[in-house]
Amino acid sequence: LSIITVLLLGGLFHQVPVMSFPANLLMIPWVVGVVFPVSAAGVLTSLFWPELSGALFALADQAFEVFWRVARWAADYGTFWLPVSAGWAVAVLPLVLICLVRLRLWVLLVLVLTGWLASQRYHRLPVSLTLLDVGQGSAAVVQVGERFWLIDSGTERAGRQVVGPWLQWHGVQNLTVIASHADSDHVGGMAPVLARWPESPRWAAQPPDSSWQRCRAGTVFYHQGPVVLEALWPDDRLPQAAPDNAHSCVVRLKVADWQILMPGDLTRRWQYALTARLPRSDHTLWVVPHHGAANGLNPRFWRAVNPEIAFVSADRNSPYGHPAPVVVDWLAKAGIPVLNTATSGQIGILWPAPDQPPRVRTMDKSGH
Repeated sequence: LSIITVLLLGGLFHQVPVMSFPANLLMIPWVVGVVFPVSAAGVLTSLFWPELSGALFALADQAFEVFWRVARWAADYGTFWLPVSAGWAVAVLPLVLICLVRLRLWVLLVLVLTGWLASQRYHRLPVSLTLLDVGQGSAAVVQVGERFWLIDSGTERAGRQVVGPWLQWHGVQNLTVIASHADSDHVGGMAPVLARWPESPRWAAQPPDSSWQRCRAGTVFYHQGPVVLEALWPDDRLPQAAPDNAHSCVVRLKVADWQILMPGDLTRRWQYALTARLPRSDHTLWVVPHHGAANGLNPRFWRAVNPEIAFVSADRNSPYGHPAPVVVDWLAKAGIPVLNTATSGQIGILWPAPDQPPRVRTMDKSGH
């Protein structure tokens, strides 16, 4: 089963977790041959010999600790980027050996064909925005043809385990990164992403070094026909001493008469300042500021935005209680549907063509 999983990962994500097979090779016998029997013996002896039972449970606990340490080590260090051809070679070779020895060759053919068909399922749409499911944080990808813009990258772990593999699987070559602001749940994953795509142009409202360009109101990242990707904030009049969240690079994607607003963690005070200069559009979609925090949303701002659908990027068990019940209540009373990555998973907004309305798709298969 673990070999088949490696095969499918190689086909679907163009990468192979090289530690998966050896870790399972070591740990499955360890759990089956040590952890489970010792635990079962502890349960059995508890009926007539409590002292021995306690000792066995302690031994089982130590045995499980060994398993847990190996599993964490494999999770942290086991993913290694490989070219597609090398990835398939690593994925298929163990399966070939086992199939030759124990299975019929037609089984190998079916498995390889299944992996290949799965790897071909992706169909690129002309314009799309994908909100990645990065837990407590934010990461979005805009795609126009063969060009990609990464707007925030979640935490360091999300950048390594979610954002990077997503970009790799989609065969991204032409990538631009945009950092809304400096919070770690927005830019913590930039380091592993930029290590893989080191030549990517970089934009930030507060550039950390000379390799980054400054994002400011009026910055146009892309403009071709009815498709525009631009920054609406920060304004030059914003004091440099303002909090980091106030400097959030607010990004707008416009596709014909539709627009999507991504305000990052822009604070209530500066949402109010932005309200008067918001571009008008027939249809607006909206990523709720600051993950739906109660103190991060100005009611006047969202009324001016007047979104048809609101999106929240948050963790299922958010330590901050995002989105706040009061924010959810505001939006519900206004009749605005809310999609949350915590419950819907990855959210895609897809335009088959710029002159067509978008389709919204989530990992839970719902659509609008």
